This record gives sequence, structure tokens and C-alpha cells, in this order.
Amino acid sequence: MGIRKFSFQESLTATEVAFLKNKTAIEAASLKKHLEDAVVALKRRIIEKHGEFLRKKGINPEGISAHKLSDIYNRSHRSTFCYACNSGLDNEIDLDCPRCKWIICTQCGACGCGHPQYGPEISRRIAQLGNAAPTSQKNSGVKSFTDYAIASEHARQHPGSILRRQPTTEGWLVTYKASINDNT
Repeated sequence: MGIRKFSFQESLTATEVAFLKNKTAIEAASLKKHLEDAVVALKRRIIEKHGEFLRKKGINPEGISAHKLSDIYNRSHRSTFCYACNSGLDNEIDLDCPRCKWIICTQCGACGCGHPQYGPEISRRIAQLGNAAPTSQKNSGVKSFTDYAIASEHARQHPGSILRRQPTTEGWLVTYKASINDNT
């Protein structure tokens, strides 16, 4: 006489199976909600730590929105090490600073804004970008710049825009998406 393997599910009624499936689905949804809340809390702590880091460097973090910090889409993968504490950084899981575009260290809050070599250059370019009021062309969807770095940064901050050389003079043009469609 052979030994029959006992199946756990054979001993359950249809009602009991339905109850267990429902309970598992509820537990999974609860776990998902708990994990989502934990991610939000972690991002909030990183944003606070980054704000402390920027304030120590004399940079006002108030103009930096949390939405920009958590905008992790449409970017290429980067991984590196923090220059301040040597922690591993990976922009698939860590946030980017919207001011300098560097990965924010989750351990110490450092970003490129406070880098001893590149920080001053980043601040200079940001100040130039803020002070260099672009010249508007006849078409309000086109802006003219004399500096390539400023024009490139401006174009990057306006998705869908096109950066190109001015055809007749020195300088660069940034054409916005709406204007591109209007000119066709």
C-alpha cells in the first residue's frame, strides 16, 4: 500500500481558501502601503539632511522643491562615491540635487554644491543663469544666449526645447516645443 501525500489545500473548504486568498491580498496591500510610506519618510529625511548640508555651505535650500528632488524619471543611470564621506551613490535609488544635478549622499547629504573644486563653478554658473536674462526674439518661444553653458542648462531645464547655434551671429538659441510646432 502506497503512502498518499497529503495536500494542505485538500483539507480546506472553498470558503476557507477564499478567506486565505483575501487575507493574503489585504496583507500584501498593507505591506505595499507600509513600504510606500517608508520610502516617502526616507526621501523626506534625505531632503532635510541635504538642506542642512546646503545651509552649512551658505546656500539657501528654500528654492529647491522636493518635487524636483524626487523627479527620477528621464535620466541616465549613474553610480559613484561621495567625495565627502566615500559612501556609494546610485541615482536609481538616491536623489539628485536640482541645483547642481549631482547625486545627493544619503549618509552626509553632500552634493556638488559643496564640492571643494566644482562647487564654486556650479554656484557661478547658477548665478550667471539667474542673472543672464535671455534676450527674447520676435517669437516668444525662442531665447538667445551668448554663453553655451548657460544656454545648454536653460534648454535642459525646458524639456522638448532645442539648442542650436545662432545662424547669423555669435551665440546660441533655445527654441521651445510650442514654437517648433508653430514654425512647421
